[in-house]
Formats: sequence, C-alpha cells, structure tokens
Amino acid sequence: MAVYRWVIPLRGAAGWWGVLSSGALLAAGGAASGYMIGPGNVRRSRLSDRHGYLIGGMVTVVGVLLAQVTVQLGAEGSTSRHDVISYGGVGPYATAASGPGAVTLPAAGRYAIPAVGFAPRDPDCRVTGVGLANRSAELVTIAPGDYGTDAASYAWVASFNVPGPGTYSLTCRSFDDQASYIVGGTPDIRGAVGELVHWPLVAIWFLGAVPGLLIIANTATRRRARRRKCVRPHDPTGTRSSGQTRASLPVVPSASSAAASLVRSKGRYGVMLRHARATYSSFSPTGAT
Repeated sequence: MAVYRWVIPLRGAAGWWGVLSSGALLAAGGAASGYMIGPGNVRRSRLSDRHGYLIGGMVTVVGVLLAQVTVQLGAEGSTSRHDVISYGGVGPYATAASGPGAVTLPAAGRYAIPAVGFAPRDPDCRVTGVGLANRSAELVTIAPGDYGTDAASYAWVASFNVPGPGTYSLTCRSFDDQASYIVGGTPDIRGAVGELVHWPLVAIWFLGAVPGLLIIANTATRRRARRRKCVRPHDPTGTRSSGQTRASLPVVPSASSAAASLVRSKGRYGVMLRHARATYSSFSPTGAT
C-alpha cells in the first residue's frame, strides 16, 4: 500500500481485491523462500546453501528484467496530466518539409519531445534559437508512453529548457528516417516514479536486483557463521588447522582429571587387595601367620 501511495500513485480507484490477493501471493512466496533458506530449515548442509544462492540468483535476474517495465508502466499509470497540444515538430507527421522543424513556444520553461507512434525512443534532438546554440535535448531514460488520442499515440522521449518565448529550430536524428517528433508540455507524473524515469538505467537495474542480492548476502552470512562454530575454541588465529573440525580432534585429558583418575584407581586396587587377604585368612589353618 505504501508503494501504491507514494511510489506509484496510480489514477482512479484501486482494485483492492487484486491488490490484496497479489500481496498474499507475494507473502506466501516470500515465506516459502525464507523457509527453504532460513532458520526453519533443519538440515543446514551445503545443499541448503546452494538453494539459497540459486533462489537469490533467480530473484536477482527476474528483478533486473522487471525493473524497467515496472517503472515504465508505473509512470504511465501515475500520469495525472499530459497536454497533447503541439507547438511544432519534425518529421512527416509534424511537417511536410524535410529538415529542421520550426517550433513556436509561448513562454520560457521546460518542454517535452514526444515520439509519434513507433518512432525510436533514443533520438539525438537539438534545439537552436534565441539564447540556444544547437543545445542537445535531455533524453528520458525510461520513456513512458500510451499518451495521445485515437489518432496517434505518443511517448515522452526527451525534454529541453528555453530561456524565453519565440521560434526555435528542432532537429532529431535516429535510425528511422520517417520518424516524427513533436514538442509539447511535459507530462505531470505523480509520486517517486516521476523521478525514476530520469535515473540511469544501471541504477534501475540495481533497484530490481536488491531483493535477490539480499537473499545471497543472507545465505553467505549464515554459511560463514556455521563455519565459525566449527573452529577450535583455543585456536588464537580463529582458523581451523588442517581442515579438522572440533568434533574430529582427539580429546586430551587435563592434568587434574588424570590425577583424579589415578587416585580412584589406587582406591579400587586397595579394596581388592584387602578383600583378597581376608579371603585367604579364612581358609588358612589355625595359628598360621
């Protein structure tokens, strides 16, 4: 619910049954994974460590693959406002002429460059005009799409700032010569996902890999703790000698225990000697010494 409220605040009424059922399934999956690699596993062997590393690796890969898609869909669902007003653009959809497109902007500020249809999401767009000399537009790392109307769909791929109103020249280069790009207002994306779309892609992948990396780190920590329990307690170096565990080392008795055993042995031998003398005396003739 916290993610739904602050990170990806989707529009409209929440599908509570879907949210609760998804949360229950995720909780059950997390509990099963924790039982397999956590303290609930009675058999703490190398096999359990392998399970922990395997599960951690799988969760890491899945998290990396889903991180970018999650941020993109979350940004699209959290967009509260997007103006489809076009101030001009470049390409066959925006203008009939080839070459740079004329863009008339009403005020200073930040503007978005949406891609029309299936145009490439990583164009090299440059803006030239009053106070700007061939300035490169800033690409959006994860371009949210699904904007526009029934006539055309748009995806926010770049943005730029202008110092004041006026007419500017826009050029966008990509591997598709027929790609079209227009200029409009920046979408209003609520929540933390509005900033995540600008983060480096490596950082987004790292966020997706965090759960799996935590599982791997926990497995390695538990394995290291088990190895420390097998170290000889009187070893000052804190390492095992010649790969032996405490259970396989010979037991050497201390001096006090050896002395106590000797005293007990002497006591038993004395009792046996006195018993033998009494038996011999009972069978000997009268007056025998």
